[in-house]
Amino acid sequence: MINALLLLKEFEKLGYLAYIVGGSVRDFLLGSESFDIDISTSATPDEVMKHFKSVPIGVKFGTVLVFFNDEEFEVTTFRKDLEYYDNRHPDGVIFSESIEEDVERRDFTINGMYLDSKFHIIDLVGGKDDLAKRIIKSIGNPDDRFREDALRMLRAFYLVSKLDFKIEENTLKSIIKNRELIKNVSAERIYRELVKIIKYENSLKALELMVDTGIYLYLPGLSQGIKYVADQQIMLSGEDFFAMCFYKNSKVDKFWKLSNKEKAKYNQVISLLNHKGKLNNNLLYQYELDDVITAARLNKYLKVFNVTEEELIKMYENLPIKSEKELQISNQKIISIVGLLPGSWLSELKNDIISKILNHKLANKEEDIKKYILKRKDEYEKR
Repeated sequence: MINALLLLKEFEKLGYLAYIVGGSVRDFLLGSESFDIDISTSATPDEVMKHFKSVPIGVKFGTVLVFFNDEEFEVTTFRKDLEYYDNRHPDGVIFSESIEEDVERRDFTINGMYLDSKFHIIDLVGGKDDLAKRIIKSIGNPDDRFREDALRMLRAFYLVSKLDFKIEENTLKSIIKNRELIKNVSAERIYRELVKIIKYENSLKALELMVDTGIYLYLPGLSQGIKYVADQQIMLSGEDFFAMCFYKNSKVDKFWKLSNKEKAKYNQVISLLNHKGKLNNNLLYQYELDDVITAARLNKYLKVFNVTEEELIKMYENLPIKSEKELQISNQKIISIVGLLPGSWLSELKNDIISKILNHKLANKEEDIKKYILKRKDEYEKR
């Protein structure tokens, strides 16, 4: 926070008002470290870019990324938002010179405090009192705040997870009333917020509230998983949480904008768990170690396989061969032994060899494999 305070002083030298604002002020008062510090100022974006090394990242809404003492800070001009047209973006903004209008557009009282360069807290919304009461309360009318940006509803659950605070009654009722608006938020923003929710030790409380308010029903492909995790009181984070949700949904819903690698990973975990107890070397060979490890962690709760997490991973690690790349004979060598042009017979023979190796009926050694191929050579020559 030191560099942020020094940056405030630089603004003040230039005759502008500037404050640290938002979650970093909340964390400061709670004695927690904050790595994402936002600054609000009376300087316009053009003035900020004139005086500081910076790049525009949202000039239309007054935001500039400032580089200062090897750190980056999002600096936004005091502003008043006009009407919101998509539960995310205002039709326009009016730059202001005071925090009185600026604070009205913010989400929760505990995020609506300002800190100046002398460590003075400016609190116009009762944030300090709500921080002491450990409650999450919307600034002004919660219906207005959630219609402005529907993601704020999920942010309330994130604060429950991170801080172990309660959501104030009217704010909670408004989430129930406006929950369907979450459908207007992009998959990317929802996904990022969910990652934050499941990161902290009170994530189960947050997930239970998501079930109680019914907002979980509007998260495509995740609702069954969220309810299962909440009901069973299962602490999962990161990819394990999403793997569980997608497994309970039987597939990765197309709503989520995941990379091909991520989708492939989740689909492999679903596929493995869908075998319902039929574990053998031929089955495990079809998967990567990372897929097996994730499936093993989920199996601890799902119990689709009658083995422990450690036993399932050990089964995979003890496979005599884990991929075709480990086969101790090349395609060219097989072709030269059989004496045929490459064709479907080659993959068929290789699959047979690998199956024999997996079932300990053949050693993965070139000489042993050559002898086995010679035994079957006549069979392929007759085709």
